[in-house]
Amino acid sequence: MTDTRGRFHQKSVDKDEVRLRRTIGLKKDEYFLNAKHVTKTEVMNLLESAGFSRSNPYFVVQQGKIASLTLMKDSECLDLLKEISGTHVYEERRCESLKIMQETEGCLSHRRLKGIILHLLNILSLHNVNILLYVNVLWNQAKKIYYHRC
Repeated sequence: MTDTRGRFHQKSVDKDEVRLRRTIGLKKDEYFLNAKHVTKTEVMNLLESAGFSRSNPYFVVQQGKIASLTLMKDSECLDLLKEISGTHVYEERRCESLKIMQETEGCLSHRRLKGIILHLLNILSLHNVNILLYVNVLWNQAKKIYYHRC
C-alpha cells in the first residue's frame, strides 16, 4: 500500500510505501509490517488508525470476491451499495422511529379523548346541579300549592 497521504501515523511506519504481509502456517499465523514481525493487534490498530474499519468489510476485498462482484445482477449491486453506505441501517432506524411516532400519536389521541370526556363530564355535572336546583324549585312550588289548598 502506498502511504503518500500519511494515513499510517505510527513509529513503525515512516515510509511512503507500507508492506503488510500475513503468513499462515499449520500452527502459527504471523504478521509482518515492512518485514518486521508484529502482532495481529498491532496490525488491526494500524489499519483502524488509517481509516479501515472492522465493521465495514468492503475496505479490503477478499480474494475471489472481485469476480463475484463483477457478475452481480443490478438488484444485487444495489443491495450491496445500500449495505455499504448504511442505508439499510437508516431504513431500520426510520421504521423504528415511525413506529414510536405512531405509538406516541396513539397516546396523544388517548389523552385528547380522556380530556374531552372529562370536559363533557364536567358539563354534565353542571347540568345535573342545575336540574337538581330546578327540581328543588318545582318541589317547593308544589308544596306551596298543596298547602294553599288545604
